[in-house]
Amino acid sequence: MVVAIAAAVFVVRRDDTHSDAHGSAQAPVAIVSDHTVAASEVVKLQRGSVEIVVENGSVKGAKLKDAALAKTLGLEPDDVIVSLSGRPIVRDLDLYDAMFNLSMMNATTLYLEVQRAGSPQLIRWRLDGSLKEARYANRGSPLSSLYSTPPAPDPLLDTIEKIDDTHVRLPRATVDALLADPMGVAKGARVVPSVKNGQASGFKLYAIRPSSVYARLGLMNGDTISAINGEDVTTPDRALEVYTKVKSASELKLDITRRGQPVELTITITK
Repeated sequence: MVVAIAAAVFVVRRDDTHSDAHGSAQAPVAIVSDHTVAASEVVKLQRGSVEIVVENGSVKGAKLKDAALAKTLGLEPDDVIVSLSGRPIVRDLDLYDAMFNLSMMNATTLYLEVQRAGSPQLIRWRLDGSLKEARYANRGSPLSSLYSTPPAPDPLLDTIEKIDDTHVRLPRATVDALLADPMGVAKGARVVPSVKNGQASGFKLYAIRPSSVYARLGLMNGDTISAINGEDVTTPDRALEVYTKVKSASELKLDITRRGQPVELTITITK
């Protein structure tokens, strides 16, 4: 939807300079490895899943006990986790605390500092899914008791009607309400520029929350939106240009690449 694209532009421009968990600006850091990981896998990093590594009487960090989980998260079997998004890991409970704090801040990107073969490495995790909701779903986790109820229903989103997998409709009043809060819409997913063969190809969606406008419109994690009503939205400037052209349209057709296949999502806006 056009408001989602507008929100995406704000997010992309806002993220040009990333901040740490406390919101302070940081200098650019070279990322050794960049992974999209499921929030449901990340919440498994809790007390009991790691062992503290001590060397010469000093704590170096923590190592995952589960080799399969380590591989899923892009870690090597002997990687030692030194910090999670700036939180030093010196006790097995520190991962628990860091995960709780990050989930309460609705973090969508985590930075993991590890020691790999004696050398410091930095890993960036882009979350697929919400840490809060993953904690709730993972009822066996000690973290789940800290988030015991699902998100409250949103009456505004309830006005979005799904006709089938590629057709939805909603009233103009809902569009106007969403346009009035673009940053609120932006919090519903992680939106990043997509590049194919060295060329900008649109915007890719990650970490879509089930209770977001993105999900209600039928968008899925990994979707790349490349055009709206035949107009390409391959860059932030093009997205804003297209936004001004189609914001009053009664029908929007989104060209999407989903799992390598083209999909057209039609959104009808009623009076």
